[in-house]
Amino acid sequence: MPLAHVSLRARAWGIPNVGLKDARARHGALAGKTVWFEATAAGHTLREATAEEVAAWQARQRDARQVVLPAAASSGRGPRPARRPRWRASRRG
Repeated sequence: MPLAHVSLRARAWGIPNVGLKDARARHGALAGKTVWFEATAAGHTLREATAEEVAAWQARQRDARQVVLPAAASSGRGPRPARRPRWRASRRG
């Protein structure tokens, strides 16, 4: 089964997951198009998206928040070299 680990994780998390063995034969006409895909416990829906659905998706993408990461805290000295191990402390004698 392709991507079995994905299927197992989806099942554990309660996320509907679909594996379509004949996807190219059944849905090849949708290649290169924007599609609507919905997976539920009962099955799936895959069709060409309407102009309204595409516009709504584009608006969500445009309005999505951007994550801004703060600069890393640094002392400005750069990385410090590792200390030499204390061999005497680890020897048994």
